[in-house]
Amino acid sequence: MQPFHDHAACLALATALKGNLCDKVFTAEVATVAKGARIYQPGDSSLVLYRVVAGLVGLSSLGPDGDEVTLHLYGPGDVFGELCFCRGVQMHFATALEPTVLVCASAERVIAALQDRPDLALDLIRVLSDRLASAYADLQAVAVDPLITRLARKLFDMCAATDGDGWCRLPRRFTHDELAQLLGVRRESLTRAMIDLRSLGLIDYGPHEPVRVALAAVRRFTERTRRLELLPRQ
Repeated sequence: MQPFHDHAACLALATALKGNLCDKVFTAEVATVAKGARIYQPGDSSLVLYRVVAGLVGLSSLGPDGDEVTLHLYGPGDVFGELCFCRGVQMHFATALEPTVLVCASAERVIAALQDRPDLALDLIRVLSDRLASAYADLQAVAVDPLITRLARKLFDMCAATDGDGWCRLPRRFTHDELAQLLGVRRESLTRAMIDLRSLGLIDYGPHEPVRVALAAVRRFTERTRRLELLPRQ
């Protein structure tokens, strides 16, 4: 098997496989993972790609103080595992945050599918372009957008289940520590931003309940604040 030489290609392939090739590649039997169980950790072989059938998986890494920092969340339909042929080993922890059902595909099967479908190269180019644009947007958001806007956008993106009344809820209850890790900010700052969003009627939450998000209102809020930030300063 010829590995990729660029990690970006590994990531792009994983994203592209969420499309037309998904059913062809992920044909193994499903596996159930208990809440809190490790799916893989740094140093494990990376020659397997995973797809979430049900549940929630967190990708994390160790911070400078030794604590785990959540980097990304994967829900039903998402593909993860990095498929890092360029390194051969995993760089992060993947943990089931709730009872999770997975199906996996070996590197050999993925490469065979790629050879059978040369048009996947177009998907890879498209995904790489999208990733570059997204990376620039994220850098701009960190540099320009206030925390309340970044938090509103993150909660909007994390929504999983609609309540049918214009509100949508996160897939589970996330602590303020977890949300702060996802945004790379202090817990105290995150808590203040959560309070501000609730006072604006954009989110709602209670003890032991997932955050609820007013979808249309949050979309208008993030678009309006982005336009204001882009206006020239007097």
